[in-house]
Amino acid sequence: MAESIFNNKITLSSKNEVLNMKVDIIKHETFIEVRLIEFNNIFNLYVCTISQPDYYIYKREQEITVDYERFISELVKLFHSLSLNRYNGLFIDNTLKFIEYGDFRNICKLELKFNKPDEHQYKMYISDIIRRLESDNVKLYKETKLLREKCIDGDRSLNDKIRHLELENNEYRKRIETLSNEISNIEYKYSSEKQEFSNMTNRHYELETENKRLKEELEEFNKDNPVSLKSRLSNKDLEIDRYKGEIKSNSNLIDQLRTENRELKAYKRNKEGFDEDSEAAKTLKEKYEELFNKNKQIEEKYKDIKTTLKEKKSKIESLQSKNKELSKQLANAQNVYNHFYNKNVGDTDYKGDDVDFPEFNLQSENPPSI
Repeated sequence: MAESIFNNKITLSSKNEVLNMKVDIIKHETFIEVRLIEFNNIFNLYVCTISQPDYYIYKREQEITVDYERFISELVKLFHSLSLNRYNGLFIDNTLKFIEYGDFRNICKLELKFNKPDEHQYKMYISDIIRRLESDNVKLYKETKLLREKCIDGDRSLNDKIRHLELENNEYRKRIETLSNEISNIEYKYSSEKQEFSNMTNRHYELETENKRLKEELEEFNKDNPVSLKSRLSNKDLEIDRYKGEIKSNSNLIDQLRTENRELKAYKRNKEGFDEDSEAAKTLKEKYEELFNKNKQIEEKYKDIKTTLKEKKSKIESLQSKNKELSKQLANAQNVYNHFYNKNVGDTDYKGDDVDFPEFNLQSENPPSI
């Protein structure tokens, strides 16, 4: 049974042209047949028949070292190398030479003698062509039928996909309309928010300006805040304490003078019989006059101190009233600042509480009676 063991396109060099040929190696039971078919005219071909006896002639003439079966496989490899352009094929005078080009010399691997086919070989070639065409026709028919069935299934599947895509298209169109409406709403909202942001920016600038003004006012206010008032009031307290000490000292002196005055009166009653011109009477009189004058001076000084204390008490009450007013102003400024900026003014000693000032009892004792 004939079997094609190699079938491929090769390029051969001739004397004046390049030949595009198709090689077909057919293995029969007792020989192999190599056909070189012109690619552009399949009815123009060359045939080389190699039987086992023919091979021994090739082996002896070309010094081939392999057996017949190995030769067939090597022949297939040579034609395969020609198809890959690893070797060059030279076809001259119906002889095909497999040439391996080298740097030193070219080596002819094998020579095959081809002839025009005889009538029997030509009929066999034509029958092979018809058989292959029939086989190809059957194969093409089956493939066409299979492709037609696939095409029908494909059309059915395509129609299903088209319907599905139309449904999806309608759904997407609805979604696009919805998204377009949402985009329009978002654009309108964005425009409104942009305008609002612009207004807020202007308002922020105004608040920054107001904040700067309030800070300047606060700095001016802090220059005379309750801390400095407390410091000044503390100095006033020290001054008042000093005056109270003087009052207490003068009160002690007045008590001492009262005691001496009583002693003097008692002494006067006991000594009424003494001579006024005596030395003791003169001394007591001088002492009495001296104490009287001193007591008078103390009374005048006491009146002055009492007047001064009244003035200082009035000044303290005025400072208390001013401190309450300043406390209210500072609290209002801090509330305004916290309302706009939600933060504290800063750490200060002042907490917004009223300052308690000491109250003094300025009622003096009765002046001594002489």
